[in-house]
Amino acid sequence: QGATGINVTEKVIEYVKSLAEGGRNDTLIRNYYDRFVEVLPRSVVFHYYSRLWMWSGDKKARAGLDRLKSWYLGEDDIEKRISGLSDTTDKENPVTDRKKTYQKYKGLLRVNNLLFWWWMAKSVYQKDLTQEIDKSISSEELNKLCFDLVSNEDDIWVLSSAAINFLYFMELYAGKKVDSAYWVRMVENRLPELKDKDLVKRAFYFLSHIVIGETGFYSKQKIEQLDVCTDAVLMMEKMIEDNYFNTSLDMKFEFLVCCRIVNHVSRLEKMIMGEAERSKSGIGNFLVDTCNIWKHGFGNKLSFAEHRNVLYLMACGRMRV
Repeated sequence: QGATGINVTEKVIEYVKSLAEGGRNDTLIRNYYDRFVEVLPRSVVFHYYSRLWMWSGDKKARAGLDRLKSWYLGEDDIEKRISGLSDTTDKENPVTDRKKTYQKYKGLLRVNNLLFWWWMAKSVYQKDLTQEIDKSISSEELNKLCFDLVSNEDDIWVLSSAAINFLYFMELYAGKKVDSAYWVRMVENRLPELKDKDLVKRAFYFLSHIVIGETGFYSKQKIEQLDVCTDAVLMMEKMIEDNYFNTSLDMKFEFLVCCRIVNHVSRLEKMIMGEAERSKSGIGNFLVDTCNIWKHGFGNKLSFAEHRNVLYLMACGRMRV
């Protein structure tokens, strides 16, 4: 308590109360995060609040973002500010294809962090940090990285969401328009390759991040490439249908969020929400994978559950108009 400033006794009482609460799953989960979000890393807290606010205009989330403003915009040096804002789940495994490809484009993870930081500062706090980006990486380096990556379609396929995020960040930062239809067709042509759950995951996140990229990472609710994004969502739907128990809750909830974006009512929604009802953590009112093969991943850990749970709350809530 002395080190963190958190009232431990109060939190223990709140924790026990939270386990005894009844009601709608989304309400329980929202209440749980409102109580305990402060125990999570600030980068995770920012992800949680920013998604809820950008998605629905949530006032509590906006207040949370305001409390994070000085940290986000400039409390530390730039490397500390961008640390953890985006990441690769492969970092502990040096032999995956994705890890090897990250090493080929050594600046990509840092650049994605920089551009994500820049775009969220602009979207959330109306602060243009372009000069800070220019000090950290030149336009020549950015353009070379973009050229090298786009020149190798196989590498983009392996990097999946990391690559497509970078292309959309470059659209926002440097005006390099993304040909979303081309990349959706590329995934469609590779569908016969999807022989295991990791390849399904790669294709799924490639498509979902095209949809998310078209929204400016949730900064706008209306998208220009509606037909292309709808095609992407229908492919994601078929992937989940064909590989249901090899698909994580994170993927299923991200799919439902993409459905909301393109106004598609999925035949799988009832099944996914039913799985959500049976997937509460054994140690708290938040969701973990319990009904599919992904349950052997992060287990009952609040620190690894935020991405999944904020997507669930977004899927249950209304989009900001």
